[in-house]
Amino acid sequence: MISLTKTLRKYTQKNRAHFFFSLIEKMNRPINIIDLGGTATFWASWGLSETDHIHVTLINNHHVDKTNIGYDNSIPYITEIIKDVNELAVEDFQGYDLIFSNSMIEHLDSRQKQSNLAQTIEKSKRPYFIQVPNKYFIIDPHFPHPCVPFFALYPKNLQARLLTVYRFGSGSKSNSFEEAQRRLKFYNPLSLKELKKLFPSSEIIKKESHLFSISLIAIKGGVYHLLHGNNH
Repeated sequence: MISLTKTLRKYTQKNRAHFFFSLIEKMNRPINIIDLGGTATFWASWGLSETDHIHVTLINNHHVDKTNIGYDNSIPYITEIIKDVNELAVEDFQGYDLIFSNSMIEHLDSRQKQSNLAQTIEKSKRPYFIQVPNKYFIIDPHFPHPCVPFFALYPKNLQARLLTVYRFGSGSKSNSFEEAQRRLKFYNPLSLKELKKLFPSSEIIKKESHLFSISLIAIKGGVYHLLHGNNH
């Protein structure tokens, strides 16, 4: 199941990248994007190049982000700012053409922080592309084991108990119930309804599967406006 999930994840990332670049294809260049929680590695995997005339500013706690340890960003069209996304204010988004986030908001440690960030993004009046995994998809990308389908729907206490038995994903098995609880504090996946509540002015796009929606994308102002560059 885990190898299947890796294959599925690779397919969905490729599909999502194609969808994103098709959306911004007709926007005026250069495009300045602020990416909440992103990395240069991610954009390299999406095939971003200098000829795209896109500049990305990454907002991340890279000094504590273990997924980014040892990576030296030398890409000239990607800037990194060390900052907690929870500390962003409306004015921090001014000057950017698009707010971007890929699989980040579900890792904020409370619904309140998710709501606070979403409100700040909404108040900025900037267009946005906010992606999250679908809470109701059978395979959870964080815990893709066949013994725990729909893991995101389990009660938190049950999730924590299970993680003391087996790792069920890319992380290690938790040594105690309390350790598992601390880990799960940063695991707060969203449904379509919950994402729409966070971003009421958005259109929600369901992507990548004809039968099930693996991921959900909140797009500010609708696809038409992004396609025609009317947000400039």
